[in-house]
Amino acid sequence: MSKGLFVRYRTKVPQHTEARIQQLCREAVAARTEADLERILPELRSALHEHICLAKDSLGGQASTISTLDSVAGISSARKVA
Repeated sequence: MSKGLFVRYRTKVPQHTEARIQQLCREAVAARTEADLERILPELRSALHEHICLAKDSLGGQASTISTLDSVAGISSARKVA
């Protein structure tokens, strides 16, 4: 069985979103009042949403690049990747 070309791509998501999510999680755990949580949780939800959007954009760009490279290499897009 021959081995095909295998390239691993990393998702490039800005570290600032990860750091912000971690900070907000720490704040939520340390919150002493309901009012603190009501302030923190919408911020956390927003930071998670931003992080997910950035990750999806990064993966979409990578998929496009892979498709282009496959086309240049003459690899069929119908081929299953294992």
